[in-house]
Amino acid sequence: MEDTNYQNFLLTASYYDSIKRDQGEKKSKILPFFSPLLERQIKYEYFPLKNKSSWLYIKSPDNFNIKYNHKETVYIDKNNDIDYANSNNEEADPEKISLTIRNKKDTTTLENTVNFNFDIVVPPSLKAWFLTIYYLSLILLLLLLGYILNAIYISLWSPVWNINPLEHLFQKNDFGGFVLAIIAAIIATRGWLISEETILKKYSINITVFMVLIVLFYIISLFI
Repeated sequence: MEDTNYQNFLLTASYYDSIKRDQGEKKSKILPFFSPLLERQIKYEYFPLKNKSSWLYIKSPDNFNIKYNHKETVYIDKNNDIDYANSNNEEADPEKISLTIRNKKDTTTLENTVNFNFDIVVPPSLKAWFLTIYYLSLILLLLLLGYILNAIYISLWSPVWNINPLEHLFQKNDFGGFVLAIIAAIIATRGWLISEETILKKYSINITVFMVLIVLFYIISLFI
């Protein structure tokens, strides 16, 4: 492209799951369980064209946002100039990134390489919904499990203190409605994620397991 007479270029890129994300340091397997949204950070290296400007335009996947980490961009000021004004304000489209890269030097060397960092993230409103359903489901699952284990303990060993602290809660008529509401919310949320196999894949698997266990434990609790 350097041999053409054009001074400006439009560069476009699409996001694919095959893009290797920045893993950073190896983390504990316990932490991802409590943070099931696998938001991606993508590193992108751009080699500017000699004496030309380029417009870098990136669109996020459907139903996700993209964020440009301008503070983590690595480049040499005397070699390149980056205009990210359209991607770093409240009026910017959260699903798109628009950058202008200008090469100031007559010759292009490896020193001119620009390293970008982009985050593929869940929109804040959806993220709040997903995590609320996730943690409510987890809390309900632990309550049901605790009730069942306590009932089994009392039945087998007949301790002096044989009160199940959760029994009063479980016998309320409203509790069954709460369980059904959580199950309905999981089913609805799972339906939205049926075609999403990247960032929300682990989340989708976890809440499906939660739903199955909640139904199973709730049925068991009715007969204890």
